[in-house]
This record gives sequence, C-alpha cells and structure tokens, in this order.
Amino acid sequence: MNWGLLIASFLLTLPVAIALGLWRRKQGPSKWQRREAEAKAAGRVVTAVKLKQHYCHGDKDAAPGTMLYKDTYRVVYAYEIKGRKYKYRCDVEDYPDSTMKLWYQQGKPSKAKPMGYNPGTIGDIAITFIPIVTWGILYWSLPLLLTVLYGVFGGA
Repeated sequence: MNWGLLIASFLLTLPVAIALGLWRRKQGPSKWQRREAEAKAAGRVVTAVKLKQHYCHGDKDAAPGTMLYKDTYRVVYAYEIKGRKYKYRCDVEDYPDSTMKLWYQQGKPSKAKPMGYNPGTIGDIAITFIPIVTWGILYWSLPLLLTVLYGVFGGA
C-alpha cells in the first residue's frame, strides 16, 4: 500500500466532504420537519392510545445489528379525529409507551406520523457516498495522473 497516495487522496477528498456537510446544514429543516411544524401550528396533533402489542423474537441466526436480529414489539395505536377512528401500526425496539403523539397533514388523517418522524432521503445517502466515491476516483487515478505529469514535465 502506498501511504503517500492514500494520504494525498484523502486530503484532496476532505474539501468535498466539508463542502457537502456545510451545504446540508444550510438546507435547513427537512421536508418532514417542515410538515410536522405546519401540522403543530394548525393543531393537527393527536394522542393515540395503545390497543395491542405483540412481542417479536429476533432471529438470532441473522447478522447482529440487523432488524431481523433485534427483538421488537409490533404495536397498534388507535386515535380519533372528528369522530372517525383510525389505527397507527408500528414496530419499536423498546417497550412501547401506552400513548403516542401523532401529527397528520391537511386532509390525510389516516396517514398520521409520530412526532420526530424523519426518514432518510436520497440526499442524505448522496452526502454520505459522494466523498467516498470521490476518494476512490482520486486514489485510483492519482498514480496515472502523476505518471502523465512526470512524463510531460519531468521526464527525460
């Protein structure tokens, strides 16, 4: 392994990672955080009550750290909006609370989400992998680039 090449490619990748991190921070709240704040401001927050729960044993033959390996609870919560009853189903790793705060969008009470709901987006995945891909490209292309530059400018 060529340590100089490894360090050089890492140092060239570092500005890309820092720029992406600063760009993501500048983006502000995610779409889901904005929707939750909008629902709170409009009073579209309900308290759901636990109807039933089922303990699911994890598959100990699965790889540790995966969802299949972990013990979970499958829980059903019930909530009511304008006289109509709805159910919210979810899987949780810890023992479930007897109540849960949910928010919903205008006109979509059946699609309520728990407070703090924020699924990962493709942008979050890109921010993670772009520096890794950049480093890989630099690591494998730097020797070729240095060879060409040496041949053009420094070779005899």
